Amino acid sequence: MSELVQPLEWDQEEGGGWHVLVRCPECFRLSRLRLTAQQARKFRGTMEEAAHSLESTADMLDLQVFRETYIGFVQALRDGLVWPMDF
Repeated sequence: MSELVQPLEWDQEEGGGWHVLVRCPECFRLSRLRLTAQQARKFRGTMEEAAHSLESTADMLDLQVFRETYIGFVQALRDGLVWPMDF
């Protein structure tokens, strides 16, 4: 099983611990983890950091695609390849 897991379900125990159903993103095997409250907080923090990193990367890629599209459009205007009737 991969070290990367995707949490699917979180169920809190009476004592403050958690049962977490996770899936391996490589083989799709399901496993159930039992975490203490402290482990659950650390796991959640790690997931939040990863989500923030993914969002930052997606924003950077989105901006890069916008810039490339903008540059191509401006060049097409300069080269006379775009006309008012194109819209």
